[in-house]
Amino acid sequence: MSSSHQSRPITWFSALLLTMISVAAPLSAQEGGMRARYERAAEIQAAEHDRWVLNQRLLPHWIDGYRFWYKREIRDGYVYSLVDAQIGEIANLFDHGVLAQALAASLENDTVGVDPNELPLQTLRVRGEPLIAEFSALGQNWRYTIAQDHLEVIKNSPNYELLLSPDEKKGAFIRGYNLWLRDIVTGEESPLTTDGEQFYAYGVSPDAKGRFETDAGRSSMVPEAIWSPDSKRIITAQVDDRQVLELPIISFAPPDGSIRPLAFSVKVALPGDKHITQFRMVSIDVETKKQVPAHYPTLPAVRMNDTPLGGNRSWWHKDGRRAYFVEIQRGEQLVRVVEFDTETGSTRVLFEETSDTYIDLAPNVYGPTSIVPLPETNELIWYSERSGWAHLFLYDLNDGRLIRPITQGDWLVRDVIGVDRERREVYITLAGRTAGKDPYYREVARVGLDTGNLTILSESDADHLVYTQNDFGLTVFQAFGEDISSISGLAPSSNYFVETQQRPDRPARTVLRNRQGEEIMIVEAADTSGLPEWWRWPEPVQLKAADGETDISGVVFWPSDYSAEESYPIIDHIYGGPQVSNVPEGLTDSSFGVAASLAELGFVVVVIDGRGTAERDRAFHHFSFGAAHTASNVEDHIVGIRQLAEQYPSIDTTRVGIYGFSGGGYMTANAMLRFPNFFDVGVSASGNHDQRLFWHSWGERYQGLLEDENYLNQANITYAKNLKGKLLFIHGLMDHGVHPGGLFQLTQALMNENKDFDLVLLPQNAHELPGYATRQMWDYFVRHLRGSEPPANFSFKSSSDLIMERILGNR
Repeated sequence: MSSSHQSRPITWFSALLLTMISVAAPLSAQEGGMRARYERAAEIQAAEHDRWVLNQRLLPHWIDGYRFWYKREIRDGYVYSLVDAQIGEIANLFDHGVLAQALAASLENDTVGVDPNELPLQTLRVRGEPLIAEFSALGQNWRYTIAQDHLEVIKNSPNYELLLSPDEKKGAFIRGYNLWLRDIVTGEESPLTTDGEQFYAYGVSPDAKGRFETDAGRSSMVPEAIWSPDSKRIITAQVDDRQVLELPIISFAPPDGSIRPLAFSVKVALPGDKHITQFRMVSIDVETKKQVPAHYPTLPAVRMNDTPLGGNRSWWHKDGRRAYFVEIQRGEQLVRVVEFDTETGSTRVLFEETSDTYIDLAPNVYGPTSIVPLPETNELIWYSERSGWAHLFLYDLNDGRLIRPITQGDWLVRDVIGVDRERREVYITLAGRTAGKDPYYREVARVGLDTGNLTILSESDADHLVYTQNDFGLTVFQAFGEDISSISGLAPSSNYFVETQQRPDRPARTVLRNRQGEEIMIVEAADTSGLPEWWRWPEPVQLKAADGETDISGVVFWPSDYSAEESYPIIDHIYGGPQVSNVPEGLTDSSFGVAASLAELGFVVVVIDGRGTAERDRAFHHFSFGAAHTASNVEDHIVGIRQLAEQYPSIDTTRVGIYGFSGGGYMTANAMLRFPNFFDVGVSASGNHDQRLFWHSWGERYQGLLEDENYLNQANITYAKNLKGKLLFIHGLMDHGVHPGGLFQLTQALMNENKDFDLVLLPQNAHELPGYATRQMWDYFVRHLRGSEPPANFSFKSSSDLIMERILGNR
């Protein structure tokens, strides 16, 4: 069976983006009755789309060391605002009415007009002095000189799939399976490589993550490559999927209406496979086209199948000759930093780190690593949990010597915001430092690279979010048409930073601070005037784990008409993956809208992060190593729910439901099978029910290398005989990441045990939960846990549907 990328309606990795954004807050609807409850729950699903909470988050695009622009939401659209940090003032970036008129004049039918509050600007970039804005709109690329209100079509259109050289004279791009070079001045194009092939291609992602190609065979993605500082060479990887086995998918209901089902396959390595994706590291001289391969074994695909380039594990020395890459061995228990002489191909290992579990190089495996090269001094800021907490260490790359720990203590570094190279300071967010505070709430600090002196710049009883390029959620904004390359919470000068203070029980507040942490101004306070009167904020809670000692966090969502005098079933909204935390820190976190919608149907809903999940100390996180079924430890959830019931007698622990999507779908089924006497009703959506059928890099990282029967403890089929309650499975048949084969193997095991279950299959959906499936999930809980009858013929669009419509609308 051959691989056909054109047959894929949407890649699994793209669909995964849908789970990384959630709705913000509910809309209004009449009270009373189950249909009214459904209407309110559906409005919650559409709340972000309908802008009921404005400016809950803010994306700063820095123009220079003291100015940034952002897209400010208003009730009937949005405007582009310019912030001058030096004087603490906000103004419009340009005259929206003038620009709207100029764009409308380009239309053949200018009676249509362009709404100044809905300017159709895509990939907006602002630069220079005087300020110039470049963007795509109405099918063309434009340059707008703001001071003169001068708009012109860019004849040599900017190509956002180009990887520009530092001197901006050349750009690399992907055509077919090779790297090509464009001369920016002349437009001349020539191949840099010629030996690429479909599964041995240059500068791309592994086939398992999906690839994006235009009709002309030119990739729409920027190459996974890095220019040398003198613009003479490129380092990249030739991605070898040739011997990776195929994972077949069948489109039983082709979207084009065809009767004959269509088959395609994806190259996906599974735990224990002999052959996995490999990366051949090479340097290419752009003038001579000469390739110099690194004299080093090929690098295995690890983490979330990212590349050594896109995963922030490769960089250049300032001399333009030496380069560096990080090797993470299969199983992720050994990591090496390697020097690469790009003229001779010779390599040497500078230092290595080992672990008896797995090595984390960032707090979140979805984004790039948190290591920071310092080419000007040939040093490296290294992220490590070797002390039991995530901290930063400074290395000398001349000889691989550890210079000193940069941070240390019984707390963890959450984000590396940026480095002030002149002052030799690193800006970070940290968590877990203050007793009594939610351990996930971040504080902002700067640390001296040479002294280790820590200065707290901002703290409160809230989470302090400062955007970095490592934020995985930014990928979604890119899909929405945003240019994310200039987004950063920290100014390029390091003299200012923008932070959003957020909690799940109140609206957010975004402020601008100077490098001393002094507040210069409130940039935006979230506008909640659109919230309906019936809206009820959730409640953050701190609980104890099943060991009676470990602190765990949760958020409780109540129905808007909650009464302490009534009795309510409780639903546990779980995510059972060790790679992330699930408890929302603000309105825009992925679990918020799901939990709020369910609660409005007449349930108490709780989101808990048990032991074995990320963004805590090493012992807490690695609790689930070799036992993936203990991620977000279900015993912790059970004990936590009982603690809540003691505090709130209205919670009925004889009626307990559980719901999750993806890793949460896996853990929902696992909880129903391993704890059948506690959970009564479960809805498992898109679950990876056996890590033997998920990416090798994920399973081998968290469960260990496949040996004999060491994966049986995590496989849900192992516990099939235990099912007692009501269990509904929902799965998209086009999901080639969390393959439906895992679901069918589990359902067959349940049939073999003569167990009853329910099933909703989505023939045209991938890793997503459309409105129909969401309604089926709601109906199941209402009917079997609440004992009520759902409203007939209820239809709505889920947040997943609305996000997909927005993404497709920007293509």
